[in-house]
Parts: sequence; C-alpha cells; structure tokens
Amino acid sequence: MRTYELIFIAHPNLDEEGLQGLVDHVRDVVTEADGNIIDVDHMGRRQLAYPIRNRWEGYYVLVQADLEPATVTEVEHELNLREDILRYLLVRREEEE
Repeated sequence: MRTYELIFIAHPNLDEEGLQGLVDHVRDVVTEADGNIIDVDHMGRRQLAYPIRNRWEGYYVLVQADLEPATVTEVEHELNLREDILRYLLVRREEEE
C-alpha cells in the first residue's frame, strides 16, 4: 500500500451535517477499496482564487489514506460522480527515507 493525499473542495451550500455526510461517504469509498484512512483535516470554508461551477467559496477537506495503486481509479470514479464535490486532487505522497 502507498500513502495518498486527497484534497477536495465541497459545495459551499452544505450545512455541517451535509459536509460530515460527504466526508463519511469519502471514508466509505476508501475503505470499500481496501484502503485505510490515516487522517481527515477539515480546513474550513475558504474563498476560491477563481470560480468553479459559478461558486467563489468552498469547504476544503484533506484526507490522508493508504491505498493500493490499482484502486485509485475506482476512488477517483466515485469522486467524479458526486455533484457536491466541486474539485478534487488525489496524489501519492513521497516515501520518507
């Protein structure tokens, strides 16, 4: 398994329950892909540098997880299906020596 960082911007109209439900959905997607969640960091609501889907704000959430490289495309596919995720980025963390 490799360690990945997933950061996503959630729709700004979500309330706390909706945002927590979205984070729980992402957590379920990772665990269904035989991954482990290491840490979830709610970075809060922030202003965007440019509009995404006519929105100027969004909730930033950083998730660190262990995943198999073969299951990364499954996780990305599930993230693409969610309309309340404006944008996401999934990258592999460098190995520490």
